Amino acid sequence: MWPEIDTYIKLDDKIRLYFLATTVQENRESTEGEFGVNVDVQLKPLRRRTPLLEFRLDESKNRLLMTRIGYRLSPSHTGGSS
Repeated sequence: MWPEIDTYIKLDDKIRLYFLATTVQENRESTEGEFGVNVDVQLKPLRRRTPLLEFRLDESKNRLLMTRIGYRLSPSHTGGSS
């Protein structure tokens, strides 16, 4: 099992924050983790796109172009016994 948490926080119509936390488990022990924060920027479309669905919870899916800038930290939890 690999637990993962992803969270989006909408700042305005074109900018949102994306937070990520995940671990990798081998033999029921966490061996690695990954934590990150990203900024998603929805760029202004060159032309108006017809939405595929009338009601969509994630409005970013109607955009043709998005850029993501972020940082991820991947510490290792494995280590020998001291």
